[in-house]
Amino acid sequence: MKSDTPELISTGNAFTVKYKGNFLYSSKDPLGNVARIIANTTIHEKTLIFIPGIGLGYGVKELLKKLPNSCFIICVEIDRNLMDLCLNHGELKDLNDKRLIILRTDGIGSVIQALSTIGVHNVRRMQTVKLSASYQLFAEYYTRIQEVLQTEIKNYWQNKMTMIFMGKLLVKNIITNLPYLAHAGDIAQVKTSLPIAVIGAGPSLDSSIRLLKEIQDRVLILVVDTALSTLCAHSLLPDFILSLEAQFINIQDFITDNRPEIPLLCDCSVSPQVMRLCKSIFCFSSQFYDLQLLKRLNQLGLLPSPIPALGSVGIAAVYCALQITSGPVLLAGLDFSYGGKKTHAKNTYFHKLISTSALRLNPAEHQNFQTIYNRPLLEIKDKKGNPLQSDLILHSYAENLSRLVALNRTRVYDISSGGLDCGAEQYDDIPKLKALLAGCKKSSFSLPGRADNKHRHHYSPAVITRFLDQELLLLQQALDLINPLLENGGETEGRFKPEEFEKLEKIDYVFFHLPHKTALPAYTKSLLQHIKAYCLYYRTKLKQAKSK
Repeated sequence: MKSDTPELISTGNAFTVKYKGNFLYSSKDPLGNVARIIANTTIHEKTLIFIPGIGLGYGVKELLKKLPNSCFIICVEIDRNLMDLCLNHGELKDLNDKRLIILRTDGIGSVIQALSTIGVHNVRRMQTVKLSASYQLFAEYYTRIQEVLQTEIKNYWQNKMTMIFMGKLLVKNIITNLPYLAHAGDIAQVKTSLPIAVIGAGPSLDSSIRLLKEIQDRVLILVVDTALSTLCAHSLLPDFILSLEAQFINIQDFITDNRPEIPLLCDCSVSPQVMRLCKSIFCFSSQFYDLQLLKRLNQLGLLPSPIPALGSVGIAAVYCALQITSGPVLLAGLDFSYGGKKTHAKNTYFHKLISTSALRLNPAEHQNFQTIYNRPLLEIKDKKGNPLQSDLILHSYAENLSRLVALNRTRVYDISSGGLDCGAEQYDDIPKLKALLAGCKKSSFSLPGRADNKHRHHYSPAVITRFLDQELLLLQQALDLINPLLENGGETEGRFKPEEFEKLEKIDYVFFHLPHKTALPAYTKSLLQHIKAYCLYYRTKLKQAKSK
């Protein structure tokens, strides 16, 4: 008979627990079994150990002894009865170790807060260690906690690596693009009730062209920059182009099909070369990092409307479309997979590049094959159950899109026949789609004019100049603090006083992306040299922006 109260049962050398018809430890040798689990567990530096279910706390002390000093433990118990039993009869009553957090909770938020207390930057990976069978009582819940912890750690380090490689460029582009804001609008101005078709550059786009032509007079077409050439090749001119990429390579998507008359929706950190191409620009700002620089821009009204840092230009386009229209959003070419052994739709820059470099002994198909198989691949199913290939990065983007679609399920429709299933209702049938769009006419839409720009007074040259002067002053104050430490020789390591560190915090954009192990307010000579170099670099960029 299953009991709703945990029962302590002596095995001779230790207690086991019987609860809801299950033994939580071995009925013969509970301590020996736990000791074997710990002995067979390999733990690397900077690992977060997740213990699902507290039981009687057997093995936690031994695990802490085995744990490298750079590791931490989060132990979660969902059941109040088991938690009370452990507190009264378990081995954790007098255990006090700063590397250990024990939670009795049934909320994911408490677990995330525990990880925040430890500092996600202090751990590189997560490892689950099951010391008792109590996790089986709430297996689904504990699996969810494990997934959340893994995701939080993975996302932090993915963002960290992105910032190491891209942080300098993103900040530089924001500064360089400031003068263009005086002639730009804000994406918050663009509003409509018309449906918007969001077009990505995935291989399935080729089979969606006929359908798009059938509905082009009933929807606004928002194309990601990579897919612009594909639509132009079929005489399908989009109503908006969306660009997110900060790198100069993004200009390649516009080389053969530069359409300056088409409005550009872009991040304020987009490649400046792309911004110069378009006559009509509406900006947004992806929140890639919590920088003081962005806060000051916002205070002066120079930071365009924010959107989350979504990673992929396709997902950013879907998010923006959902903000712009109150009507349906249609998806095409957002595959996040390789269809027919292709990476992109026909006529994209990448497709043209491979086609023009093809030789008899190295055909385009072989080059596509090489490009795909240079990456670690995942074998998955498409939306119709057919085998498909993706990779870890594309699959993570697909998961992000699925979450966005789930929040707006009644408004998002998928009109592509291929690619991964994002959870949107399938609408790749022309009669069915025309019924959805009945009464919609694109001719009724017009962009807001300059007089309608409620944000325009914020983007005035005078305010931009004031901001640039303010940043130049802050950089000089930081240089005045750092130069004496470098010029006088002295100690190669030290720590800034609180009032000194406060000055440096204001210019966090000069050091937030640095991969140094030392973190301010502590410093090394190497860290100071890098901060000085970036202060001088951004001072040059600010002066160049001011001259424009």
